[in-house]
Amino acid sequence: MLNALRFGGLICAAAAFALPALAQSTPAKPAAAPAAAAKPAAPAEASPTKDIVLPPSNATVIPTYNSMNSETMMAIIRAAQGQVQITPDGSDPDGPVLKVQMSNGLNYTVFMNDCDGGSPALCKSLQFQATLPPGSLNFAQVNSFNVNMRYATAFLSDKGVPQLRMDTDLRGGTTADHIAYAVRIFVKLVGDYVVQAKP
Repeated sequence: MLNALRFGGLICAAAAFALPALAQSTPAKPAAAPAAAAKPAAPAEASPTKDIVLPPSNATVIPTYNSMNSETMMAIIRAAQGQVQITPDGSDPDGPVLKVQMSNGLNYTVFMNDCDGGSPALCKSLQFQATLPPGSLNFAQVNSFNVNMRYATAFLSDKGVPQLRMDTDLRGGTTADHIAYAVRIFVKLVGDYVVQAKP
């Protein structure tokens, strides 16, 4: 009995001794790394259409002309000048000719050129021309007009008749407002031309 108690005590003592040794021989788990700072979320990629501003569905579309017929040109002249009398002449094989008589008695002609020969003819360029009575301007006055005025050119015909001419091209596209502006410029220049012709 005494021997059994001694043997049991030895086993308990051995176990008590072995536990600390076992604890020392087992490698300790490494301390957990501190949690990494949370990365900011990547910004969402911009949609390719996000910054595109589309016009409202009721936006006004302004038509442009690369060529036009005589009816359209007459409507533009009337819109630009108001009360005028326009006489169209389709007998010229090069294109329609519009003779315009203004309310102040001045006249000018629009030659529609570079036409396609269709019916109605679509023309790609315009030539405005006004004629004054023969002898109303001399060569020096014509030169003075060209030096001091823009847009149109004054010249004397082979018979010495003073004339004023301005060209407008529709190629590449232009608006009715732009052509109307050209009409108003030419009408003003005709008035200035007439003033210069007065003694």
